[in-house]
Amino acid sequence: MDNILNSLHNHKSEFIIYGDININYLGTNIKNKQPDNLLTTYNLTGTVYFPAKIANNSITFLDNIFVDNRRKYTTQLYINGLSDHDAQLITLQNFSVPINNIKPSYIRNINKNTIAEFQFQLS
Repeated sequence: MDNILNSLHNHKSEFIIYGDININYLGTNIKNKQPDNLLTTYNLTGTVYFPAKIANNSITFLDNIFVDNRRKYTTQLYINGLSDHDAQLITLQNFSVPINNIKPSYIRNINKNTIAEFQFQLS
């Protein structure tokens, strides 16, 4: 992860990393401190402070969302019933995505199959 973040990092970049980290963040131990220390070097902080997997009398805190530590945010749990992990929703304040003025274009895929389909449609 360090190599990837280092290759992408610059002063204008902001990262959002999220997912099932497979490290139980309940309690403090060396396994959850190592990734936190690494992400802190890239100004990233965890935003989820509640368990999202509760099953078979066990509670684990495996999922997290890491954002720039200068960013203001709110997180909440969303129980959707689609997985054994509940979803986490994050709302970032003062966040805007630049709009590219690139106009979409259509590129026709021409190959043996599309030519055969075209000939079939003509018949």
